[in-house]
Amino acid sequence: MLPIIMADGSKRIIPESDKMDLAVSVLENFFTCNIENQSCSALSDNLMFHHTEMLTHFRRCFLGKGPMFPICPEKRCIEMLYKHCIERRVVVMKTIRLPMTLMERLLNRFPNLRVIHLVRDPRATLNSEIMAGHGQWKSIDSISMEFCDRVHEDIISAIELSKKFKNRILRIRYEDLIFNPFSTTRRMYNFGRLNYTGRTEDFLRLNIYGESDDDEFLTDKYEKTGPERSRRWRSFVTFSNAEIIDHNCAAVYKHLGYKTVQNEETYNNISNNLFKSI
Repeated sequence: MLPIIMADGSKRIIPESDKMDLAVSVLENFFTCNIENQSCSALSDNLMFHHTEMLTHFRRCFLGKGPMFPICPEKRCIEMLYKHCIERRVVVMKTIRLPMTLMERLLNRFPNLRVIHLVRDPRATLNSEIMAGHGQWKSIDSISMEFCDRVHEDIISAIELSKKFKNRILRIRYEDLIFNPFSTTRRMYNFGRLNYTGRTEDFLRLNIYGESDDDEFLTDKYEKTGPERSRRWRSFVTFSNAEIIDHNCAAVYKHLGYKTVQNEETYNNISNNLFKSI
């Protein structure tokens, strides 16, 4: 059982089996600006406060109550976030590990909802998981099998949902964002029916290249650091572990365009991409 404290001060006990439904409810409440019905943990999650100036102000509004999370924002803070929410034409939420099957409920309820399904090379993702303490390399066979089974289920669910909800689900590879940031971002904006403006491009350039009058230097610097950073996981994933992941994730690779490692020499040369252009 999961004890949940709500923003209005009430307490609820949620069965462990209902935690995914709870996650969908959190998204529904944000999409409808139903802030008062959110849980304190959803409103005080540290990950949601680093993307806009308004969310930073919201966090500062209640941070004085103490450093421990979850904490419940005061009513004035909730009203601040509500006012900000209803004034916006678009609400964007990023979530991880939410099964794609649960998207059907949201797609049915919100006719204007667009879902971007972000995927990444399983070898890179599993490396990040293990580096974060979620598993060990000695168990990579079982870990990668379970992980890629879940990813494959999401891929199939997305394909089926795309048939029912035409032009409302878009798959984006992390690697395409890194290697082709402008065209990939424009594609996402067009998909979401958002205006890709000069201001958008300026924001991208600032965050990709930084601030400098020497654009040529910064472009060269990004080309040498951005893509290389995206391949850094290959310094931590041994060739033998990569082969194990390749075997267990073959079905995922087929859908997403990732390449299996052919030999250790090619694998260790990180200038060789392990994904196909699509």
